[in-house]
Amino acid sequence: MNRRPRAGRSGAVVTAIAGLMAGAPAPAGGQQVEILDTQIQYNRGQNVAPLYEGWIRNPDGTFDLWFGYLNKNYEEVLHVPVGPDNRIEPGGPDRGQPTVFVPRRRTGGAVSRRESYVFRVTAPADFGEEDELIWTVRAHGKTDRAVGTLLDVYALEGPPDGNAPPTARVTADRPAAAAGETVTLTAAFSDDGRPEDARERAGVRWRRYRGPGTVTFDPPRSPFPEGEGAVSGAEASTRATFGAPGTYVVRAEVNDGDVNPAGWPRVPSTTFASVTVDVTPTAAESASAAAQEPRTVWDGIYTEAQAVRGEQVYQDDCTFCHLDDLQGDAFATPLVDDAFTFRWEGGTIGELATVIQVTMPADNPATLGDEAVADVIAFLLKMNGYPAGGDELPADPDALRAIIVTPAP
Repeated sequence: MNRRPRAGRSGAVVTAIAGLMAGAPAPAGGQQVEILDTQIQYNRGQNVAPLYEGWIRNPDGTFDLWFGYLNKNYEEVLHVPVGPDNRIEPGGPDRGQPTVFVPRRRTGGAVSRRESYVFRVTAPADFGEEDELIWTVRAHGKTDRAVGTLLDVYALEGPPDGNAPPTARVTADRPAAAAGETVTLTAAFSDDGRPEDARERAGVRWRRYRGPGTVTFDPPRSPFPEGEGAVSGAEASTRATFGAPGTYVVRAEVNDGDVNPAGWPRVPSTTFASVTVDVTPTAAESASAAAQEPRTVWDGIYTEAQAVRGEQVYQDDCTFCHLDDLQGDAFATPLVDDAFTFRWEGGTIGELATVIQVTMPADNPATLGDEAVADVIAFLLKMNGYPAGGDELPADPDALRAIIVTPAP
């Protein structure tokens, strides 16, 4: 099958290739993210665009539907757990999708700046052209969807010249560790030696695929053994250090050196092998958590002086949309009375701080410092009738996440 790669265009849209030109044949290869270098660039506060790459038929008659994504932030790594905000239907919500979304790249064409061919979902042989597989991701208040179908325009090719992807398996030297501890991960892999003359590009790359905290890999990538020809029973190891408690899925991406030309509708010759590691709090963290009683907004968590500073921040950065009386205009949410309690009761001050930090002020988001955010929250608490106390509301995110917004006692 002869196909030319998709050509790039300037613009700032996410579009299905089938809809590019009405009445004209569309090139194969799924959804394309077009990036204009002069558009506004955000380091954080933006959402994730899930993308459908296309489908390929398996020898047993089933179909693999491939997906990728674009995290629209240049610095913020997003973690969206599987559930209402990260789901695949039908058959979900969990169909093996990632929960960790790495930032977009700053250089390269539209296709090379995003994460392509990240995972596949296998559909049964009776999955038809009228059927759909929908991946939905909601981040920073915005929802995007990628719709997988078996339309001909999304048909993908396999690796060229009879190349078979490597086989791989990952193991951990222990299934659990405390935060800050190191786990040794080992990928055992074999490969057919194709494509020829590509061994210098072949390697094993380690990634955090799921999990709430950072993971540091040493090394992050290992090359294939030197020399040409087939590889059998080779191993590559890394030391993974986990930064926070939680359940992690760590993935080895084993590539045989085959490089997919940007935009070419072809499944990469890469094998993904994963292992799960459960990370517990450190002994000190466990003791601290046991000793610390939960605090609520009724415990006097801010001072009057801090609320005065917060009022000034509000006047400078918030009144344009939320107005002097905190009731908001037609587009901005009220910040007092029932609107505030309906939105935040049951949540934490840390969640409120995160929303303010990444979205406010609306005309220049993510520019308020931690101290200013804590001060303006103190002002909001005062205006909603929560009592002041003798200690200021801290700017530390972990401390704010421990303070719960509850109804009056």
